Parts: sequence; C-alpha cells; structure tokens
Amino acid sequence: MLTSIFHDLRYSLRSLIKHRTFTAAALLTLALGIGINTSVFTLLYSLAYRPLPVKDPDRVVNVYQILEGEFSRQVQGNVALLSYPEYLNYRDRVASLSRLAASSDVKLYLGGSNVERVNGLMVSDNYFSLLGGGSALGRTFFDNEFRQAPLSSPVAVLSHSFWQRRFGSDQTVIGTPITLNRQRFTVIGVAAPDFRGAEMTVPDVWIPVTMQPALAPENKILEVPNVSWLSVVGRLTDGVSLNQVQAEMQLVAGQMDHEYPGRKTTVDVMPGSYLNSPEVRDEGTPVAILLMAAVGLVLLIACANVSNLMLARAAARRKEIAVRLALGASRWRLIRLLLTESLVLAILGGLAGLMLAVLLPPILFSAIPEVGLDIDFQPNATVFAYMFLISLITGVVFGLAPAIEFTKPNLTTALKAKKGGARISRPRLRNLLVIGQVAVSLVLLIGAGLLVRGLQQAQSTDLGFDQKNLAVLSLDLTTQGYDQARATTLYAQLAERLEALPVIKSVSLAQIPPFSGVLETTITIDGGQAAVNVGANVVSAEYFQTLGIPLRRGRQFTEEDARSGQSPAVITQAMANRFWPGSDPIGMRFKDNAGTSHEVIGVTADISSRHVGTLDGPLFYTPASPEKLTGLTFVLRTNENVSASVGGSAFAWRSARNAVTFFCSS
Repeated sequence: MLTSIFHDLRYSLRSLIKHRTFTAAALLTLALGIGINTSVFTLLYSLAYRPLPVKDPDRVVNVYQILEGEFSRQVQGNVALLSYPEYLNYRDRVASLSRLAASSDVKLYLGGSNVERVNGLMVSDNYFSLLGGGSALGRTFFDNEFRQAPLSSPVAVLSHSFWQRRFGSDQTVIGTPITLNRQRFTVIGVAAPDFRGAEMTVPDVWIPVTMQPALAPENKILEVPNVSWLSVVGRLTDGVSLNQVQAEMQLVAGQMDHEYPGRKTTVDVMPGSYLNSPEVRDEGTPVAILLMAAVGLVLLIACANVSNLMLARAAARRKEIAVRLALGASRWRLIRLLLTESLVLAILGGLAGLMLAVLLPPILFSAIPEVGLDIDFQPNATVFAYMFLISLITGVVFGLAPAIEFTKPNLTTALKAKKGGARISRPRLRNLLVIGQVAVSLVLLIGAGLLVRGLQQAQSTDLGFDQKNLAVLSLDLTTQGYDQARATTLYAQLAERLEALPVIKSVSLAQIPPFSGVLETTITIDGGQAAVNVGANVVSAEYFQTLGIPLRRGRQFTEEDARSGQSPAVITQAMANRFWPGSDPIGMRFKDNAGTSHEVIGVTADISSRHVGTLDGPLFYTPASPEKLTGLTFVLRTNENVSASVGGSAFAWRSARNAVTFFCSS
C-alpha cells in the first residue's frame, strides 16, 4: 500500500513538472484562494484565540464579569472589567487560582527637559510573576509589595525598548528618579527584551496600580467598589480546570451581589488571549463569521477554476486513462491516482499561500488607527494545521469531480481517438462549474456592493445634528498640575483666541463629545418612577448651536444658567416621551444619583451621538459651571473641512493648533 502511494506521489510530481503552464496557473489560483483564507484566519486567531506570549500560556486565563439587572455602575472602558475591591475579593478568596493580577492603562507624561507622552500600565504587584516577566536590569515588582497603604510605592519598571530609546541603554538607570504626571517615581528595573505582557500595546512603563489616585487626582477610583476599569488575568493552579475556577469565582460574585440589590453577576473565565471579552465576542463573532464566509466563497471560486483546468487537462489524458483501464486497472485505483495529483497540487498551493498569509495580516492590521500595537502574526502549529486541512479539502473539492468524470470513458471511442483529437465527452460538468463560479462571484459582488452602499448611507445618515466641519480638541490639564482656577483661566482665554480665528465659526464645551462614549446615571422623577438609567452630559451654553441640534420646546442654556447654581436641565424628546408622555415637561423636576435636583427648561430633538443610525434615547444636559471646566472637551464648528490637507483651511487649522500649544505652554 505504501509503495503504491509513493508511486502515485512520484508520478504526480513528474506530471506536474512536465506540464509547467497548467501547474503555474493552478498554483497561482490556489495560492490566492488558500492564502486569503489562511490570512484572515491568522488575523482572527491571533486577536481572539492565540495564547498570550507569556510563560505557560495554557494556564493563563482572562476573568470578566457579566452584569445583569437594574443597577447603576460607573464604567471606564468596558462594563465587563472589575473594580479594585472586586479584584481583591477574588484574589484573596479563590484558591483555584495560584495568582490573580490586575492592570489598567493610564495616560502618562514623562517630565524633564523634554516632556513626552508615554504609554503607561498600572499593574498589581504580582503581574510580572504571574506572566513570567523577568528583568534585564534591576528587578520587577515583588508579590505583596503594594499591599500597604495606597500611594506608598512610587516605583516604576521600564520596558526594554523605552529604556533604549529614552535613556540610551544607560546601565546606571536603576535608582534614577523620573517624573510621571508631576509625581516622582524611582526606576527599579528594566523588563526583559522579550516581555510583552498581556496587552496588545507594549507599555513604556509599568507602575503600581495603588498609585492611581496620584496619577489621576481628578478621578480617584482605586477604592471605589462599583466601577469597571481593571483588566484581570489569572493563573490556574495545577490540576484545576476552567469550570472549577468559574464555579468558585461565581460563589464569590454572588456574595458581592448582596451589596447591590437588583444586580446579578456572572463570572466569565476564558483562556488567555487579547480579545475575548463578552462585549467583543457578542459584537465580533457575527463579523468574523461573515468574513470567513466571504473568503470561503473566494476559495470556492478558486476550486471551480482549478476544476475546469483539471477537466481540460484530463481530456488530453483520456486515452492514457482508457489504456490503464483496458490493462486491468480498477476505477478506484485511477481515481486515487488523480486525487493524489490534486492533493499534491493543493498542498503546494497551500505552501505558496502561506507566504501570503505571513505578509497580509500585518498589512490589514496596520489599517487600524492605533499606535504601538504589537501583535504576533507569525504562523504557528494551529495556523499550519488550518492551512493543511483547508488544502486537503480544496484538493478533494476540485479534484474529485474530474477524477470521477474521466475514469468512466467509452473504451472503444477513447482508444480509437487520435492524439490531440480527444474532446470532452461531457461538457455539462464544465458548464455547471462556470455557472457556479458566476453565481458565487455575483454573491460576492452583491455583498461588496451592499457594503459600499451601507458605508455611503452611514455617511449620509441624518444624525440629528450637522456633523460636517466639526472638530474636537481635548486638553489634559490635571496631569500637568493645573488647578481649577488656572484651568478656568486657560479655557476662557483659549476659547477667546479660538473664536478669533477665521477658520472657527463656533466654540463650545462638552463632557462627552459626539461618538466619544457614554455617561449614564440613575434618576428619580418627582412623584414618578425611581432608579431609572438615562444618559447625561455636561455642556456649555453654545453646545446646541455649535452642533446644530434643533430645539423642540422651551429654551436652551444661557450664561446665567451656568453661574446660577440652580442646575437646570435640557432633555431629549425621547426622555420627555418616556417620563412625561402626552404632557408638557417644561417645569418638571427630577433628581440624579448625586441627589441634585434639576428643572426641565427645554426639549431638544433626539440625536445619534453614540452609534450611527441609532438614537441615543433618554438623555439630559446640564450647564457647565465656569468654575469647573477641567476635563471638558472643546467642540468646534469650522468654516471649512479641517481634514483638508492643502489650501487655506489647513493653514488656518494649524494656526488653531498653534494657539492651543501657545496657551498650554504659557
């Protein structure tokens, strides 16, 4: 049996080498089809399934919380993330995890003669030991090092690349003081060159999570129990399964739920990878399925193409096949020979496609507008196995029909046929393949057309406000040491200078600009419903005019409203319909979760500022106090498109940025 298989392989290779034109055309077609499939698989696998680049990655898990019920919670990033008190509860009470580490990225500014924005990651003390991260110089954090009082560990570990770039590979960097967000830290180590952590972006510096109140004094959330902001990874104890860990953590979660009536927490423990949170799985799985289906259709077209080539070639081999049958070869023996040739061709095409799979994912991923992403797209055993499997399936798909078709010839006709005079006896199969190719191609073209049309419609969708010529400008003043008084002065002067620029038509401020997230709060209606979640935003008096949001009833804010301290509110039509249907909401009152009472003074049209094509729903606006402008974002209406790269508008916009730079540095 083995001798026969080796004979078939040798014969197939000799035959493919002999017919170079056919082989080259088939290999190119298969390389594109298999290569595109393997490329997309590699991209999705590397993001959602590839084990993290850490020590013993098969024992590392991601921990998330799925929260359900009626409750209020502060969210910074992803609702599935944990608070620091929740992390401590799991860390100290779950024995099936040998370690549990927490982390969160943070905006950092490295002080000195040349202030630089750096990527920072706040981590728990066992972060390096859990992930197996060593040091090139000095040391990393010790287990139990930060479990004293918060703010007691101003130390930092530098990444190897950042140490080389910023400190010139200085061997004496250990013990050097550095300034991060105006706070003094001491460098205690440089991470090993190959340590990348559990994040897609390799940070420049790791700092203790217990230093969060000092690094972000305007947002002290370290000890707040009901806020989502920490990513959590764990290491399984030897002999423990995922189900055991999840069951033990679920018990702890149920006990914590007693503190929040109406909340039910489900713990989700997943094998460690970059993107496997519940939110990503819910939103990304349909997209991944559609993407794999599309490239699967491309491979199907490639198979049909190669099948047609095989049919054309088999027609020339009709006499050879007839002679083999006449000499006593069984039909199954000939089918196996032809299938062997197809499989050899498919595997060679898969190997050629693997080169495309190595090059294409980084190119596709580079289109994502992020900086510093470091993802390993190199093929591993899983990618090779996928490529080999898809090659085998492809070889069978495009080789089986020709093999069956041309192993049942009319021997008399085939043996009498003159050389070169053979014709395909059954053109019906080729016709069916061509029809199939056209049909699948039309499906792909229609899908691509619908996608382009959807993008066009998204660009022209009525969002409820005028989205053209809008720009957002944000300042990070707290980390630079600005107090409320200095920040207020800077905002006022900067607003005046921006309004004076010819390119600027209108200037306003908002806590949450359009498509920049969502802020939800719980409100109670006077004499009505209680504990209802709605959206909230803090805006300046010019906000509605700048965005062009229509006013349906009542009035907008005035400068006097912002200074009065009475906290009036402008609500959306959706909020008016929900809480005061069929009546005039002007003059009605409600309280937010901080106990502040608001009187409705106006109703605006509903807008889509979170998702294109989906209205925001119930939402209310409150006026921005002139004494508390820190953390607000400028929303600007320009006279021309600020994204223009040539002409006067680009020059005017650069002058606006220069104004910001001038005032922030003064």
